[in-house]
Order: sequence, then structure tokens, then C-alpha cells
Amino acid sequence: QIVFSPHAGAVETDVPTERQQESSLPPSQAAHLAALGSRIEEHYGTPQDIEWARDSDNWYILQARPITTLAETAVDDDLRGTFSRAMFVEIFPDGLSPSFLSVVTPLLANMLTVAFHQLGFKNLPDKAGVRPFRNQPYLSVDYIETALQDLDPAVRDQLVRRFTNIFEHDKDEAAYRLAHLKLLLRLADFTRKFRRDFHRQLESYRADIARVTNVSLDTASEADLLQHVRHICFEGAGPLLNNDFLLIATIGVYTRLIARLLQPVFGERTDEVVSNLVSAVSGNIVMETNMMIWDLARTAEQEPRVKQILLETPPHEALARLEQLPAADSFLAQLRQLLSICGHREQRFDICFPTWGEDPAPVLAFVRGYLEAGETADPRRREAELVQQRRDLTAEAYGRLNRTAADRLVRRSLLRFLLPQAQWLVRERDTMHFEWTRIFPPVRRIQLELGRRWQRRGLLEHPGDIFFLSLSEQEDLTRSPQAYQDRVRERRAAYEANLAGPWPVTIKDGRAIAAEQIPAPALPALDGDAIPGVAGSPGYAEGPARIIQSPADFHLLRPGEILVAPMTNPVWTPLFAIARGIITEVGGILSHGAIVAREYGIPAVMSVPGVTGLLADGDFVAVDGNRGLVIRHQTNGQDSSAHKIAESHRELAHQSTL
Repeated sequence: QIVFSPHAGAVETDVPTERQQESSLPPSQAAHLAALGSRIEEHYGTPQDIEWARDSDNWYILQARPITTLAETAVDDDLRGTFSRAMFVEIFPDGLSPSFLSVVTPLLANMLTVAFHQLGFKNLPDKAGVRPFRNQPYLSVDYIETALQDLDPAVRDQLVRRFTNIFEHDKDEAAYRLAHLKLLLRLADFTRKFRRDFHRQLESYRADIARVTNVSLDTASEADLLQHVRHICFEGAGPLLNNDFLLIATIGVYTRLIARLLQPVFGERTDEVVSNLVSAVSGNIVMETNMMIWDLARTAEQEPRVKQILLETPPHEALARLEQLPAADSFLAQLRQLLSICGHREQRFDICFPTWGEDPAPVLAFVRGYLEAGETADPRRREAELVQQRRDLTAEAYGRLNRTAADRLVRRSLLRFLLPQAQWLVRERDTMHFEWTRIFPPVRRIQLELGRRWQRRGLLEHPGDIFFLSLSEQEDLTRSPQAYQDRVRERRAAYEANLAGPWPVTIKDGRAIAAEQIPAPALPALDGDAIPGVAGSPGYAEGPARIIQSPADFHLLRPGEILVAPMTNPVWTPLFAIARGIITEVGGILSHGAIVAREYGIPAVMSVPGVTGLLADGDFVAVDGNRGLVIRHQTNGQDSSAHKIAESHRELAHQSTL
């Protein structure tokens, strides 16, 4: 380290041993520095080379000058126009393998086309609405603009923003126009047809999965095996997935309409009330899965040796030890039963990763979490409490809509129509994801079989190399066998480089124009002030923060901690059973984290930029899900200003709940 010496100026000395593993800056200071850098770049309108210094709590900007050596990122000509990743940030937080991306991209493109056709828009571009870039799918903004070109400009611009990211929560909506009303009627018609056909589609889809699962790997040709993959991905899962875009859009529209109906009688509580009204609907597959995991934990609780292994052994090693223990037979039989129902669930949302059925380590980690949490985490008790709360609030809402004739004749009637629809749609959105991942085990089984065949013939080095070839390339390989090792090495290197991003949020005219940088909140938030976000799930909770960056960190979360993450998707769901509250960097009221947090009855604040860098493990934080605030404060017993501010926020949150 370089230090100041009063006798010799700046001198180099060894860093003391006890400090050699410390960060040069703690996460909170690094986040503040990033915020300063973002403000300076925004001020000058171009990236800056910045020199800075810090003395105690004072920060000094010494110099800032434009960076002139940055090269623009080249993009394939197929990406000419404007493309956005905003809608896919939460769905695909990691880079996708070429095999899975070659399936996902056309599925999403077709979903978009079907959605616009069902909404009555026929003038669609010839090019696909979704394109891949650096192992991620991107949505074509030009495609959406062209599809909506015949609308009034004010309506078109608003809908382009909404369709570019249907998860975004837009509270500043303009007054409804005729075009909005037409779309609303078409969404209502979609809901009617979807509710009528959904379970029939599920039965047909599951039958396709069963047929492909039972295909003999020994006798089927390579071409036939890949035809089975193409069939269940596009003809099986495709029709089911085609509903997803409109399903999410309809949930957003219905919840906004319900909020409009209730705003006159609930005022500032409206968002909180709506969140509770569309939650805790019985039959949610997420809750049912976690009830099975809870029951598995109760079985483990009855056998001390099983419980000890689960609590003391890393999850990826626990199964082998349990299989050697005769006393674990009942537990293992129950685990196999759970996996027969949920074994297709994914560890990460990509075909190249093992499922729960192949590697149940995630299930065992979640069982350990339940064992540590004890009876307070009982999901059945939580669900019963939330169901009663929803019923009471529903009765209150209908009771309040009784002031005027318009309330009784119009608002209450509309609420009776919209609320059951929204509740059903919210529940079945989780079902959609649960069912879609059913393709993972049979597709992995077939592709790994092909990988083994091609390894034996010297076309690939390892069976798993097949995941670095697109589905079309795999089909080409069956027709014209050739060594693909060099191509696989190149693809693997690109995949590993792109696995964790960062990706441009927007690509325009073939160039990446905005890196996915999330500016951190200003430093005063560290002194106990509130950090604003989006209220995702109502309630108020306090506890130590736990930063979870990816599924590799899942085992670190302990009961009663506040889960702080860049985002969550269905892979993260069982963590909600033991977390006291949720904070994420991205997402809105329709995001996975918000919906699942409401099902669990825990507060959540979404869209808090840079929060995983601003907070550190163990920081005591409050999650105010009623008003969308995160409060970081001290707990050292001193009468600090931070403590006073936290007490003030707690009281305000309590009043909001009341």
C-alpha cells in the first residue's frame, strides 16, 4: 500500500496481514462512488475517466475527462433497429446455452406474434420480433411499433412502452381512449377462451411429454430423436407458451382497473389492498410444491440422524450419506414421491443444467431451511392466514363500495367481474412456468444420448458439448456428420464470457447504446434514510440482510433474514419460505418476486437500483412493502439519528397497514 509519511512523502509499505483480505472500499462506499460516477457521466453526456479521493467521510472529485478509447460493440446486421432486453431481465438473468437459446428465441417470437393477432393487429413485420444477442433474447421495439402503427400516436407511444416491458408498473396512465377499450374487450375475450381451454391444453401437452419420455433411446435414430425434441418444444410447449404474454398483460390491466375502482374508497392504501386481494388463491402450484417440501422436513424432524445429516452436510453431499442410512428409508421414499411430481423443476432456467430429479441438492437445501426455521415457517398456516385476510379484505371492499348508486350499480359489479379473473390469472401464471419446464427432463435425456453417440464417433469431446450447438446445427450433424470440437470450444468460451453479463439494455442500429448499469442510491441513505423502490408485497419486516447473487448462494440464506438479490425467478421460490422480507434491484408488482412474496405474506420492495452493492451481509434493514421503502439502520442500542429515523418509518408503516 502507498501511505503518507511526514518525513518521506508517499512511501510503499506491506499491507498488514489482517487487512489483506479486506476490500479497498466496503460495498456501501463502492456503491456511493458508482453513484457519483454515474452522475458525472450523466452531467457530461459521455463516459468519463475520473480521479477521486476520500478523506474520512469527505469525497473529492479531482478530475474528469472524456474516455476516448472506448470502442462500440459490434452487433449482427440482423439486429438493425431498436431492441430491448428489459422484459427478459428477470426471466433470463443468466446467459443461455446455444441449444436452449435456439428453442427459446422462436418460442418467444411466436408468442409475440400470436399475442398481437389476438389483440386484433394484423400489420406485423416479416422479421421475427425476438432476436438473440450474446446468449440472450432481445425484443424488437420496431416490431411492436409497426404492429401498433395504425393507432393514435398518444395511445401508440404508451402501448409501445408497455408492450416493450409488460412487467413494468405504470401508475401514470392516461385516460382511457377508444383504442384502450377495444384492447380491454379483446383481453376479456382472451381470458374467457384461456380459462375455457387451459386445462385441455395442459392434458394434451402432458400426453406429448409422456410419449417422448417413453421413447426408446436404444432403437430410435438420431433424426427421430431430434424430431421428438422439436415436437415437444414447438408443437407441445409452443401453444401453451403462446398464452403467456397476454396472460401477464391481462393481469396488469385488470389490477390497474381494480385499483381505479377502489381508489376513491381506499386512498393511499389502494395498492396494498389490491396486492392482498389478488393473493393467497388456493391451488397455487408454488405453495403446493413448498407444502410438499415442508412435509418432507417434518419427516426428517422425526429421525434425529436424518435431521443431523441434512443440517450438517452440504446439500450436494447429503443424498449419498442418506442412502447409506437405513433410518432414512421413509425420508428417501417421500423424497422420491416429491420428485415424481416436481422433478422437472430447474436449478437454473436452462436446458444445460440438471433438474431436481437428476440432482435433488436444491430440494435438500430447502428442507434444511425449513428445519432451521421451525414451525413458524409452516406454509399451510401461512396460507390459511392469508386466505382469511383476503376474504376479510374482499368483504370490506364490497362493503365500502356502497356509498352511491354508481358504487352499487357500476363499481361493485365491475369488481365482482374483474377480481375473480385477476385472482385466477395470477395463480395460473405460476402454473404456466411450472408446466413449461416439463420439457427439460425429456429434452436433456435425448440431447445427452445424442452427445454420447457423437462422442463415441469422435464428433464431440464430451456429451454435454451438444448444448453448445443450436437445434438446427444438431439436425445438420445428423445429416452430415463432421467434427464440431472447434466450434464447440468457440461457443463454450463465448457462453462462459457472457454467462453473467452485463448485457446492453438497448441495442439500436446495430450498436449497443446502453450498458446495463444500475446507479446506486446516494450515500445519505446509509445514515438511516429511506431508499425508495416499488411496493411489491405489503407488510413491514426487519432483519439482517443476506446478499444472494445467484442459486450458488442459496444455502447461505438463514431463517429470518432479509433476502437481497438482483432479481428472483421461479428457481428462487423456496427461499421465500424462510426469508422475512425481499428486496430486489429490478422488477415490479407483476414480477415473480412480488407475486410469490404476496403468496407467502412477506413484504417485498422491488426495483431498488444497486441495492446488492449498497447493503452488506448482516446490515440490519427494514422492508416497508406498503410504501415501497428500504431502511438501513443501526442496532447498537445508541439513540442515533438512524435509529430515530427507522422508528419513524416503522410507525408510518404501521399506520399505513392499519
